[in-house]
Amino acid sequence: MLKIKHNLYSLIIFIILFLQVPTLKAEDKSIEVSGFARIVAGIASNESVVLNDYDNHIHTEEESLVAVQLDGQLTDKISATGQLLYHSADYRDSGVEWAYLTYQHNQKLNFKIGKLRTPFFQYSDVIDVGLSYPWISPPGQVYKKYMFSTFEGAKASYHFGNEQLAYRLEGYWGQFDSDIPINGYQFPTTVDDIKGAVFNIIDDKLSYRVSYHTGFVELDSDFINAVAIPLSQLGFAQSAQSLSGRGDIKFYQASMTYEGLRYFTIVEFIKITGDIPIVPKATAAYATFGYYFPTFTAHLTIATNNSNTSETVNEIPAGVSPQLDQLMFGYKTVINSLNYSDVDSDSLTIGLRWNVEANLALKFDLTTFKSKLPASLLFDNSTVKDKRTNLLQVGLEWVF
Repeated sequence: MLKIKHNLYSLIIFIILFLQVPTLKAEDKSIEVSGFARIVAGIASNESVVLNDYDNHIHTEEESLVAVQLDGQLTDKISATGQLLYHSADYRDSGVEWAYLTYQHNQKLNFKIGKLRTPFFQYSDVIDVGLSYPWISPPGQVYKKYMFSTFEGAKASYHFGNEQLAYRLEGYWGQFDSDIPINGYQFPTTVDDIKGAVFNIIDDKLSYRVSYHTGFVELDSDFINAVAIPLSQLGFAQSAQSLSGRGDIKFYQASMTYEGLRYFTIVEFIKITGDIPIVPKATAAYATFGYYFPTFTAHLTIATNNSNTSETVNEIPAGVSPQLDQLMFGYKTVINSLNYSDVDSDSLTIGLRWNVEANLALKFDLTTFKSKLPASLLFDNSTVKDKRTNLLQVGLEWVF
């Protein structure tokens, strides 16, 4: 069922856009309507491993979507943008994806306010437009689903350069208040005082991007609270604190792309640090190499992720009472579930893209994935296990 999430920014900007239609036409202006869509099917080979929400049955709902975007010029300097998106996956809400006003101060400087894309990654701005990148799914080790894609706030962009190089500097500030998916659970999450900076250098064929982001995160979950609250009440303060979802998070990103006439290269690196016990600290990277044929593109991607997962605190005595044994079991279950959310992993993806038309592409991706489960997963038969699976995806991407 389509879930429309109303917020102040979205309502104001969409009302402005629709009310301006008669005025804009009268002044020989118009609102531009565009859109994009994708249909993606995938199946994993291992029934005991779920990869990017795919199991050993064919699924089309995980990444299929359709979106319509409205762009209207309100004055010579002010424009409005709104995007409605329907996503078929359960982990993501449908509704207003973008809704913001842009003030173009001059050719170099502009300001935006509203519901905006969070610029964590190289492809953050076009993450839903599959026609914009070679893969069907951007490497999951880097493009983690719990890194929320939008925020409400303001952003400033400054462009400058010379004949050889172009530069772009962006800064933003705002907040996020919604659910994020972690290991199959939806966590109500608030991120206050989220802010960051992005710096791009663009050459004829080479481009570089570095960014830094930070914010104060509060994760709330009945699943965690059902264990953390009794732990605190019974005096197991360290164990309760190890389940805390409050604290600062820092996110670092760097990427490089090379775009030649025959081949291209994309390299991206991220690092996540912070003082939230239940959020793994992680470093991840991928490297993509591609070659252009007439109407076809072939590519290969190597990706890796290394996480420092949560550890148990041995405060709860075993065998004292059935209630304490049950509490210990619940505590370990929570820790293990959280640790499954971002395990160490490596993957290799080979893909082929057929550019059927300028606005239509058919893609085929095959990913071989290996995950290394952390030793803290106490319910496994051995302390460390490798799990492997293959993921086959077919995607149809188009813009209109």
